[in-house]
Amino acid sequence: MFDGDGLPYLCWKLFALLIAIDVCYYHSRVRIHPPKQTMSFFYRPIQ
Repeated sequence: MFDGDGLPYLCWKLFALLIAIDVCYYHSRVRIHPPKQTMSFFYRPIQ
């Protein structure tokens, strides 16, 4: 079903969706943490 490119692309899309949901959540509910803080929290384990 997946060739070498399919799976990482799917994971990337899922990851981007997670970030988008998280940023939207903070903007609508909390309004304390800026998106940059949320992003660095998500990117820290990867880099």
